Amino acid sequence: MTDIKTADSLTRESFAALRAGEICAILFSDLISSAECARAALAVRALTARSSYRWSNDLSIIGVSIGEAHDSDEALERYLAEGEQTSRIVRDVVFGGVSPIDRITLQMLPIWEPGIRVPSRDGRGFLQQVVRRWKQGGGASAHLDLSNTPLLRPFNIRQRFGLNVYIEMPIEGGAVEFWRRSFTEEEYLSLRQAPPAYGLSRDVVGEPDLRIRPAAGQAIIFDASRPHAVEPVAGRGERITNASFLGYAGDDAPLFQFA
Repeated sequence: MTDIKTADSLTRESFAALRAGEICAILFSDLISSAECARAALAVRALTARSSYRWSNDLSIIGVSIGEAHDSDEALERYLAEGEQTSRIVRDVVFGGVSPIDRITLQMLPIWEPGIRVPSRDGRGFLQQVVRRWKQGGGASAHLDLSNTPLLRPFNIRQRFGLNVYIEMPIEGGAVEFWRRSFTEEEYLSLRQAPPAYGLSRDVVGEPDLRIRPAAGQAIIFDASRPHAVEPVAGRGERITNASFLGYAGDDAPLFQFA
């Protein structure tokens, strides 16, 4: 694997380097305690016992994500109708008031003067954050998170940055894989595998340039507009994360937060 750089703290300089592609990710240590992780994991298992995800039997999610919202008019309506309630469940039921994603947002505010805004449509705010539970065998093919979609297009987002906080990790697998190579959204759509497959095949992207396997309590911010994947979960345990996106629309624009 090619050695590509990361940063170990969120600053104006590290976020600028991430936007410019000079580093691959910003890493956080000890964002949430082991006791908080254990309590949150129990709550997540109870809340996701009967839930499912549109494109994977190995992934459960609290609420409707923005990816699913593009799938049908019915899913879009659920996304907009349930976003506020889902965010409240994540904060209050899973994390007891303030989520790890909220803690990252608070660290971001002093370094981004235009502020952070939650997008809305027809007066209804987007979902702000999700909790994902990857079970045994669950993973994600190499993919890009697109900005030029019907829901996001009005906000002129140029880059999407993923925020992942790790609540539980299995003893094997579950790492995030990154590639240096970039694709335009048009190139990605032309190369993306047809359903039921998802994302880019390894024949297209090859082996990852970097693999990061955070521990429970840690977090990363990364450029989700570049290829990334989730290594399949293996061994004992599950991969439970609190996640969100930040959309960058220019230096003078607010960051848009959604999930």
